Amino acid sequence: MHARFSISRQDLIVAAVVLMAGLPCTGYSADAATDAKAKRAPALYLSEGITESQVQAVIEDIGDEMPSGAALWIGLVAGPIEADGNSLEWGPRGDVPDGFSIRPLDDPSNPYKDQYGPWDTWEYENYLQLCQDYGIGNMTRQERWDFFFSHTDDPRLDITQWHALVVSGDGFVIPCVVANSSTDTDSEGSVFSFGGATQYGGDWLGYYVSNAFSFNSCGRMDESLLSQRDEAIDVGRAPNVPLIPQWLAENPPMSLMFIPEDRFITFGPLGSWDDQETLSEHAWFCFNWAGELIAKTAPDQQWWFEMFFPGFRQTWDSLGGIPNVQFDDAFGMIRFYRQDTQEDLAYYDYYGTQLKDPYGNPDVGLYMHTFLFQIFQGSHIPAMYAAQQEQPAQ
Repeated sequence: MHARFSISRQDLIVAAVVLMAGLPCTGYSADAATDAKAKRAPALYLSEGITESQVQAVIEDIGDEMPSGAALWIGLVAGPIEADGNSLEWGPRGDVPDGFSIRPLDDPSNPYKDQYGPWDTWEYENYLQLCQDYGIGNMTRQERWDFFFSHTDDPRLDITQWHALVVSGDGFVIPCVVANSSTDTDSEGSVFSFGGATQYGGDWLGYYVSNAFSFNSCGRMDESLLSQRDEAIDVGRAPNVPLIPQWLAENPPMSLMFIPEDRFITFGPLGSWDDQETLSEHAWFCFNWAGELIAKTAPDQQWWFEMFFPGFRQTWDSLGGIPNVQFDDAFGMIRFYRQDTQEDLAYYDYYGTQLKDPYGNPDVGLYMHTFLFQIFQGSHIPAMYAAQQEQPAQ
């Protein structure tokens, strides 16, 4: 499902025609005085041999589903396409088209130029330095991963800290706080792409549209700057997370997780945010909105959801147990899978109810975009609470 965006099909056709008339394939920007809607017109990237009529055929196929500031890549598909559309060979999602480049943070036309924190500048300059010294900007995503893990002798390639620059389709770095704070999956901060194919003049065309690309790099940021960045991200999320009650803000635990029905899961008791002994106790607590303790993990329980799913370990054993079967939990779901093949075996909600179609469950879908079931650092809670008082959660 894709949201509709303000840019029109006519804007795209104009962009395609101008591009085919001779503009370079590194992007196109319409005259803002002529058309205010096209201030951030889509950047277009074409493989060799693509004709104007083929570009227009793809644009017609996309319709109005084109994010503002997106990148549109069009190329010839190398092989056959199955009827179910699952074998498109237009390239791995997330990689960038040839000719795409990141634009300077201080570019006068950059809509984010006044929103960057010092951590954004550090990550941008660190990435450019790695590009200059090692050419990682010319590597595929897999080549970058392989390079990082095989060249750890340089302290700038410290893989204990990963950094991801999220860059809009027209080349602007999206501030870290913006990229991590939205609950809208089609927002500028999300990596959104889709592909398709259309036969035109005997050629099968493959294409993808992205409103953002992610560039991975590594390197050790100063701990104080890293801490500032992480707190800024959590504060930026505050208007989109459930409301934090005053009693919780005044007595933050080591960490906090929001769950449905105005309840709060804490790691450690209230007021334990700077108590390292909490780590050894490994105790989870559940409070209601009024601050009343309604559940707590027992000494032999390790995971928060065992407060509500007492048969968790028996269920795990019945499916094969350690080491043959492993699990992960996200969005309030527990997924059991085979260790060797990664095959899904079963899904349960955190109350221990088996889910036959977990991603078709409307409740689960709701949880996936509201920062529920995500861990927040306790020391950030007072600042998040203050941000909510200025701009209450929706």
